[in-house]
Formats: sequence, C-alpha cells, structure tokens
Amino acid sequence: MKNLGHFCVALAALFAFMGFAFAPAHAFSVQPLLVELEPGRSASIRIENTRAEPLTIEVTISRRSVSEDGTQTRIPADDDFVVLPPQLVIPPGRVQVVRLQWVGEQAADQSLSYYANLREIPIALAPIEGAQVQVAFAFDIAVQVVPRATRPNLNLVSAELARNAAGAPVMRLTIENSGTRYAYLQHASYDLEVLNSAGAVITRPSFAQDQLTEALGVTLLEPGKRRIVELPLADAPAAASVRGRVRAGGS
Repeated sequence: MKNLGHFCVALAALFAFMGFAFAPAHAFSVQPLLVELEPGRSASIRIENTRAEPLTIEVTISRRSVSEDGTQTRIPADDDFVVLPPQLVIPPGRVQVVRLQWVGEQAADQSLSYYANLREIPIALAPIEGAQVQVAFAFDIAVQVVPRATRPNLNLVSAELARNAAGAPVMRLTIENSGTRYAYLQHASYDLEVLNSAGAVITRPSFAQDQLTEALGVTLLEPGKRRIVELPLADAPAAASVRGRVRAGGS
C-alpha cells in the first residue's frame, strides 16, 4: 500500500500544477502491515497521524479468497472480528491503537486470511477560491488467523514449459498447499531443473524474492488450495521439459 500513498501525493501535485487548489495531505503511518493472531487472542495495529490536522479513520474487515489463476476477491466480514474502536479521530502528531479479535463461527483448524482496511474519512474543507481536490489515503493490513500447530505444505503438482500471453517462454507450475497454514509464494524455495529432449539438465533457474513477487502477482496461497503460476525462463532453445519441487519458506 506504500505505492498508493505515493500515487495520491503525485495526484495532488498534478492538480496543483494544473491550477487546482487542494487540501494538503500526507499518508499516515501504520504498523504492522501483516498481523497474525490466534483464535481467542487479540492483536494491535498502531496508527500515527503525521499531519497538522486531525485524522479520522474507519476500519473495515474483509475475507480474502485467491483463485487458482491468482484472482483475488474480498468478502465483507466485519462480523468475524471485534474491532475497537471501529472509527477513531487521531489528533495531530499523536498515535492511537486499534485492537482486533477474531470471533468467527467457522471452526479454526486451519489459517484464515483477511484484510483490515484502514480508510481515511475526509473532513469538510473550508471554502476557498477555485476547484478543490481532497486526497484520502487507505491501507490494507493483511490479517491471518492462525491456530496453533498449523503449518504450510507446498507440493509441485505439475510443471510444463509454455509461453505467456506475450509469447515469452515460461515455466508453468501448479502448486498446492496441502497444509493447514497459509504460505506466501515469494518466500518459497524453488528447486527446478530444465531438461533437454534426452533428459539431461541444461539449466537450474533461480529467482530473487523481488523477481518472484513481480512474476506471481498475488502471492498468498491459502491452505487446501492450488495456484497456477508462470515463472520466466531465460533463453534455452533446447529446453524440452521441467521438473523439480517447491517448498514452503523455512521448511
């Protein structure tokens, strides 16, 4: 969500350049951006108002679901959490804490993925000459409800050589999380071998974490689900097949 803040500041600068008046705005600070909590326990989110005027924040919850092709959907899930307070006004330069506790009815035998969306509610602007543009900010906090003794278990179900929508060569992998805890695929270990038609290894591709993040898009893999992902393959004209394994980070 850091990029969202940069976009909003850039948008405000653009309107100023075009001759519009706008209310000064700077992104508020939020820590942490990933929250893990056990069922029955609470977690805290720290919000700092770095502005010279009061900041009004509203907190809403949505359940995350990621399909096999990486499409992410959100389902409103405010009833799954107690949020205290759900709306708050933070004085200039001050810090306030929001507490979350999961109270969902679903049996918590595996991790559940949510977003806590912290959205600024714009204040009314005093009348000024010219058009007015008000920039509001929002942060998505990844919230994982994680029962004890859960762990991810990643399996490489299938692997093939293919071409992506742009015609570039890729390794198309189907990865399954047969465990009970979520995994982020950019943190996984990819042990892959590209073979020629005789079955000899011609290359062992490796990827930095930022390369994986860019290639994979949404990287969350929930327990009991599969993802089909495409990883870039450097020029290997003799490539005929790919094999290997994928392991969860730390396993």
